Amino acid sequence: MFVIIGGIVVTLSVIGGFILAGGHPGALLQIAEFVVICGCAGGALVIMAPKKVFVDLVRLIALSFKGAAHSRSAFCAARSARSSMAKSNPTS
Repeated sequence: MFVIIGGIVVTLSVIGGFILAGGHPGALLQIAEFVVICGCAGGALVIMAPKKVFVDLVRLIALSFKGAAHSRSAFCAARSARSSMAKSNPTS
């Protein structure tokens, strides 16, 4: 969910800044420029990254679009356990 929200924030910021600078938003929709920029970035990534890093990157990008690995109740239980441990063993 945060990946989608982050993407929306970045997109709106870029378009808003471009408009504030006096640009026309239609100028951002050049498919040829999009292909060139994405192709250069992807090619540089393939050249730069070792195979393991590249495979991990693809796996983690796919994983970021899935839900959280832990439920809210598991998080709350871990937080309360940590809180109770901190109360029983003060470090001062």
